[in-house]
Amino acid sequence: MADAAHFSSRKALICLLLIINTATESKAQHTIRVPADQSTIQAGINAAANGDTVLVGHSYAGSVITGVADRFPGRIGALVYLDAFLPEAGDSCWSLTNDEQRNWYVAGCARTGYGVDPLPFFDERARPHPVATFLQALPLTGAWRDVPTKHYVAASWPDESPMARSTRRAAADPSMVVHHWNTRHNVMADGPDLVLGLLRGLPGYTTG
Repeated sequence: MADAAHFSSRKALICLLLIINTATESKAQHTIRVPADQSTIQAGINAAANGDTVLVGHSYAGSVITGVADRFPGRIGALVYLDAFLPEAGDSCWSLTNDEQRNWYVAGCARTGYGVDPLPFFDERARPHPVATFLQALPLTGAWRDVPTKHYVAASWPDESPMARSTRRAAADPSMVVHHWNTRHNVMADGPDLVLGLLRGLPGYTTG
């Protein structure tokens, strides 16, 4: 997704794209990539100035970015949830989702006992997902709420969305900007221009 390089005014870590983009008044624009330039996402966050990191999480990764922001709220400038889980303290993916999704977790790990097999329509690069990460409760202090900019994107589902509870939670949060997009769950594939437009519109970022 090369267009992400058009970000030009501050550092940004895009978790899904694993790109840090940097430009300050004293330095020309410099793009730092994970793992090419920084070995881990944490190292990338550490390389960015406070408030200049954007975390983007799709689906399960909503729990991941919430956990990271809860530990380092002062370093995060924005959170973007792409049809993703939005946990509170003690929540897990299992507790947040619906029965259809839970049935997949159970049936999907029957082969190995520990990895949930991808569904048939998943990208061919998909690999089994550790089932314990769907079941583990997330300890949160609530500090992630201090992140100044938060967006939640709800995709369109033919029936009940597995993210319905998270979508309702986002809609009830006055600090969250909620978007409803006419895309499938894989919003990056169905609506790449929408995703890029949202990221380009975040405070402090301009296109070049």
